[in-house]
Amino acid sequence: MLRLGWLSVLIVLAGLWVSETVQAGESLIMPPIKVGGSVESLHESTRTDAEIAFKMVFNEMLVDINESLAIRIYDSNREVIEKFKQNDVQVIFIDSASYLDIESWIHPVGRYTLQYGPSLKQRYLLLVRNDSSFNSLESLRGRRLSHCTGHRIGMRYLDAELMQRGLPESPRFFAEARVKNNMNSAVVDVYFGKSDVALVPEYGFELAKELNPQVGRQLSVIAASEPLIYITVGLHKTFPEDRMRKVEPSFLSEQPTRRLQSILESFHITRYVRITDEIIEETRAVNDRYHRLKAKRSVH
Repeated sequence: MLRLGWLSVLIVLAGLWVSETVQAGESLIMPPIKVGGSVESLHESTRTDAEIAFKMVFNEMLVDINESLAIRIYDSNREVIEKFKQNDVQVIFIDSASYLDIESWIHPVGRYTLQYGPSLKQRYLLLVRNDSSFNSLESLRGRRLSHCTGHRIGMRYLDAELMQRGLPESPRFFAEARVKNNMNSAVVDVYFGKSDVALVPEYGFELAKELNPQVGRQLSVIAASEPLIYITVGLHKTFPEDRMRKVEPSFLSEQPTRRLQSILESFHITRYVRITDEIIEETRAVNDRYHRLKAKRSVH
């Protein structure tokens, strides 16, 4: 199975902090950059796979360079966010919904996202079998949902849609929620009838159809979000800007080296870009709507 999200973030991190500092003809080894993520933000990968991938990418990108990253995967988003606020983690990789929740702690320039396939932003799709009777959100009440770890913004989109209709949020709306560690597994659950509906980004659906063309003929979309981003990398607001500016060209370049391009293609990454207000506009709107509806519901 293609392992996309977490491995891709590692590529960004490995490219981001490649630098070389020379003083009086001798190399000066910089202290490691402290990087953190959490098990909750791992998608398309396990903790062990992520550690192996990190070593592979790190060794590839930092050959003969006096820089290093010290990475730790925490047990929860809450834990890594707390470490980030304390500056015990200088660089955080996290889902876009959690990113928005801690945006004030992130460097105003040092914020990035990744593009898979032809589009930078991906719609989240609700998929059902064509031969089912489900044709609306309301018709899915009491049914089984499959979705992926690390895609919190997709779940916030779904919960906002449910609350907008006066329905319970997903934990009480669905009879069962199957949390999968990759997008294809969520799609396959519906294809084989293990779940009634899957929530995945559209690129995940496209990949599933490539692996099995029957998926595209048997499943259909009954709801779709606005185009959203879902993977982010953020530098702590106190991260030295001169260091960041020095290394950014190594991964924001429109013409990456052949070696870097080969790595990107192996993980199906089209490019990685700095987050701007325009890029995150729809994602912010979905997140704000979710919080607004949740707050309104708590009052009643």
